[in-house]
Amino acid sequence: MFIRWLRRLIRWLRRVFRWQVFPPPQPGPFTISDQKEVNVLRYTINMPPAPAISDLGSREVTIDLDGVQSGMSLKPTDTTFQFDCDRGVNVTLTMVDVDTSGNKSAPGPALTFLSVDNIPPPVPGGMSVALVEQIDTTTAGPSRK
Repeated sequence: MFIRWLRRLIRWLRRVFRWQVFPPPQPGPFTISDQKEVNVLRYTINMPPAPAISDLGSREVTIDLDGVQSGMSLKPTDTTFQFDCDRGVNVTLTMVDVDTSGNKSAPGPALTFLSVDNIPPPVPGGMSVALVEQIDTTTAGPSRK
């Protein structure tokens, strides 16, 4: 009986000291299970001018990407905002102004478009002559005609 009790005490002490003295083992490295190439478009949207009222609290924008809505609250002084989306997504943007009392305006006209990348790359820079040399063709090998 004493030996059983002593074995249990030793197991318990090992557990207690292991928890208090040794940190947990280091986690393994991350692994990539799936990878796909995605081209994301970032849009910068210009805001309409804020109304000339003294108690405008915020401007709430609703972003609808193929039926999935998200919103953001902007300051009355913000002139632009940005959002990212994939190519081929139907985008609808609406905005409501909110005063400091929480009263909301009617939604402004919606901006609706299909997200596509139709902006060509910039025009390449101009070419220029880097070096002009005069060469002697009489000492050169046979010429081709």
